[in-house]
Amino acid sequence: TGLSVNIISGRQEAILSYRAAIAGLFSNRLRKNILLVDIGGGSTELVYGQKDKIIKINSLPIGAVNLTEKYLLAQPVSLSRWKDLLQFINYKLSALKFPDLQISTCSFVGVAGTITTLAMMDLRLTRYLSERVHGYRLKRKVLGQWLEDLRSKTCLQRQRIRGLPRERADIILGGGAILWCLMQYFGFRQIRVSEWGLRYGVILKLAGFFNPERR
Repeated sequence: TGLSVNIISGRQEAILSYRAAIAGLFSNRLRKNILLVDIGGGSTELVYGQKDKIIKINSLPIGAVNLTEKYLLAQPVSLSRWKDLLQFINYKLSALKFPDLQISTCSFVGVAGTITTLAMMDLRLTRYLSERVHGYRLKRKVLGQWLEDLRSKTCLQRQRIRGLPRERADIILGGGAILWCLMQYFGFRQIRVSEWGLRYGVILKLAGFFNPERR
């Protein structure tokens, strides 16, 4: 192709996603503090900041794919297996330390496929509509209902759910479990969905809006 490849670090990825999310959601509409989550296939990144200032970055070795392979291959997922998964996620979350995080002054923001897919499902979209997904508020109570529904179904049955792309039917439960545990752990009742993630962060960087090497 003639294209050169630039491999970025996990820290750079987190910064790019954070900068893009607050730009896309307009920082003046968010609370003073922001906790951003990016649930990937093999890891989950958390970025805590105060608008343009990033305070802390954490990366956890849990993702939608590796948790699915470890706990969720047998479907429907048994209650005991589900509880084992949640216990494992909570064990990993116990290492997190955000001493200055105040829920009352903090916006919880999510980027990437797991979270946008859950928004699509809750909106019952037959096709992806950016203007509906971007900025959507997904409530913890509703998420719990969706996870119970997904747990009780096989992958083939999940593919019939409106808003759930076929290619994500096998891993959406694993990603959703991470989000559920995070919301429980920190006490958030809802999460704001941002379509602007890593790729938008790269565009903003190339356009000279910020330097990803600086917090």
